[in-house]
Amino acid sequence: MTRKIKPVRAGAFLQSFLGLAAALSILGVVELGLRTAYGPPARRPLPENFEYAHMEVLKPYFKRRWGLGGAATMVPQRRESQAPPFAASKPAGTLRIFIVGGSVALPFSNITGTKLESFVRSALPGRQVEIVTCGMAAYDSRREAAVMREILDYQPDLVILLSGNNEYHGPEIRFPRLVLLDHRLGAMWSYHGLKALVSLGLKPRKPAEVNPEQSNPLFEKNLREMARMCRARGIPLVLSTLGANLRDSPPSSQRPKLDEPLYFDAIRAWEEGKYRFAGERLQRFVERFPEDPYGRFYLAKAQDRLGDRRGARKNYALASDLDLPGNRTSPARNEIIRRVAREEGTILADLEKVFKALASNETPGAESFRDTCHWMQELYPLVSLTVLRAVHEHARARRVSALAPAADWSWGWAEGLEPALGRPTITPKSRDNYFNDALHSALALAVVVDGERLSEGSIDLMQRTMNQDAAKFERMTRSKADLDPLFEKQWFQDYRQGISEHWPVVLVHLGEAWRRERRPDLALAKFSEALALQPDYYQARLRRAVATADRAELESLADQFPGRAEARLWAEHFRERR
Repeated sequence: MTRKIKPVRAGAFLQSFLGLAAALSILGVVELGLRTAYGPPARRPLPENFEYAHMEVLKPYFKRRWGLGGAATMVPQRRESQAPPFAASKPAGTLRIFIVGGSVALPFSNITGTKLESFVRSALPGRQVEIVTCGMAAYDSRREAAVMREILDYQPDLVILLSGNNEYHGPEIRFPRLVLLDHRLGAMWSYHGLKALVSLGLKPRKPAEVNPEQSNPLFEKNLREMARMCRARGIPLVLSTLGANLRDSPPSSQRPKLDEPLYFDAIRAWEEGKYRFAGERLQRFVERFPEDPYGRFYLAKAQDRLGDRRGARKNYALASDLDLPGNRTSPARNEIIRRVAREEGTILADLEKVFKALASNETPGAESFRDTCHWMQELYPLVSLTVLRAVHEHARARRVSALAPAADWSWGWAEGLEPALGRPTITPKSRDNYFNDALHSALALAVVVDGERLSEGSIDLMQRTMNQDAAKFERMTRSKADLDPLFEKQWFQDYRQGISEHWPVVLVHLGEAWRRERRPDLALAKFSEALALQPDYYQARLRRAVATADRAELESLADQFPGRAEARLWAEHFRERR
């Protein structure tokens, strides 16, 4: 029996089309009227660094490019990647080494400077070597795992993972394209109205937040996943502990308890060089707040000054462990790396141990690090040699081939090389680059705080660059336009808009750094400029009152903001000093 299909009348389509057009026309008129009356609606802002951190990671790291004769080359397609192109089919006899990690992995793209390739050639004479650097600024272990998953298809003979920094990202955005669509449609009043109608009767969803206590467990989970990926493919993996600036870089992830009298008195005493009094106050403070990273850090600084090396070493380490989630690694996170390497059977390169050996009191600081977590470029040859020795030792101990059998390795060229590599000469060009990088990091840290507090990490980096070249610092921070040289790198440009939008916050950080360096003239200029732009900005009013010892203004702030004790404590401080 043949089934008859009932024809659809053309008039039905026309009727539907006209109905849709009429609805859109009405919406357009309403939208135009609302925009005329109220202007465009406020859109929900995208998360910080959204395109780089959430959208770009959705696409493959490399893409295949076909050349003449049908040869395929893999080329990177992520901005700020410094990975070199390489043949899709690995040439016979070539050792291909991938390096995965955050920004500490980026400098390995400088083949000459880091010397990893030349060291491999010296250790394994006659071998052809390819180094493919997949380091990406601000990548955490979750993003690194995505890169790892891809590069295992490209025939690596060894993968080196430098992971442990940047474990501060918020919860994973599962559908970033929808977040971007929501942001774009948010420019229309009609979209806001539709969302309001849809959400009627629905319970508001609380936005997901970073849980600092989950930072290390999530890191370990991602690390084990990468180790098992490599083991399943039979590819040797180097897990490396990382160094961090524990001695000369304050915590950054939490708010210092400036409203607590014990802490407030201790920091004032510290600034005035009264280290014993500061230490006594801070000891009482950490007994009351044992998990406060700032209390631990400044107690360690006081103990350092007073010659208590053991106490200082302990509290520097505790301050870093408590600075969660944090943008630098920590002793606790390095212990996770050691444990995972041991239990998953990977190679371990212990860079933390190397940096401890270079440091005073086994606590790394500014002698090796240019900010919180980036060691000086000149130390990369030492890092390369440490990693390569770990690969060889693993092959010898396990009697397995990692790059080559243990018997094929040659080490005579490296005898006595480590001490020389640990005392490099810092060139003027490098110092200039470190200055610019530190200043950029200081500005970025200033704008990611909530504006109602100051970033100690930002102020510390500003003071460090001031001490390196005060005239240059003053010149480069005179205005927003003077900061343009800092934004030549594409990744840095993501912060340009944030710095512009939060310029009063940046000005207050600059002013506070000048105040602590005892330059009240420059401090007051910055505070006044911030208040001219935002007259009710609490921190600008507070810091200007402190710089001028204006008790009346401090007492006025204490009355206006009774929930904030810092203004009252400053007023009492100046009253006692009269």
